[in-house]
Amino acid sequence: MTARSFLHEAVRAALAAQPGLRTRALRGLLPPSLRPFTSRVLKELRDMAAAGELWRVTTARDEVFFAADPIETLDRLVPPLVSRPMSDRELRRLVERHAPGHGSIALAWKRSAVQRGILIYASPEQRVLRALHDISASEPAGTLIHIARVRRLAGLAKDVFDQAAIHLAQERTIVLHDHDHPRALSAEKREDLVHHQGRYFVGIAASDRLGGRS
Repeated sequence: MTARSFLHEAVRAALAAQPGLRTRALRGLLPPSLRPFTSRVLKELRDMAAAGELWRVTTARDEVFFAADPIETLDRLVPPLVSRPMSDRELRRLVERHAPGHGSIALAWKRSAVQRGILIYASPEQRVLRALHDISASEPAGTLIHIARVRRLAGLAKDVFDQAAIHLAQERTIVLHDHDHPRALSAEKREDLVHHQGRYFVGIAASDRLGGRS
């Protein structure tokens, strides 16, 4: 067996022992005979991840390696189990219980899942209204708020936000205001707007603050 093959087998054995293999815990997971070669095993982990043989997630304090895609795993398992806001500690425990070895990336996954609209504690409509309320509270009455500003605060993916905004406007809970000359904008700037049935909406306000229809 070549040295490379030996290291490769060592990595696989370590991943079998700990599905979410943290670099900070690597030395303790290796058999005593391999501990002097911890740095070489770590290099092998990184090389395998770069070659697409493993998945690597970088957290604030560590690198974590997986034999299978951890984001796909958590996307599938966790959202159906979360029906209310929970503390970071609770989320880590939940993740570790249902996906052993994945607890160390729970918070990194949570940020990604919320942005992608996969993990939504409140409905998208509720989050749009909360973001609009929070921004409007610091503005003079009657101020028209830019769509993109509310979307950023709501933390929703664009398609999720846009669908929620259109639904709220159809229910007359909010008012959406058309851009006068959307075709004069660059494609990038138009992307910031809500597009629905040939219309581009630039402004948003609660219906009790501004009159009008979407």
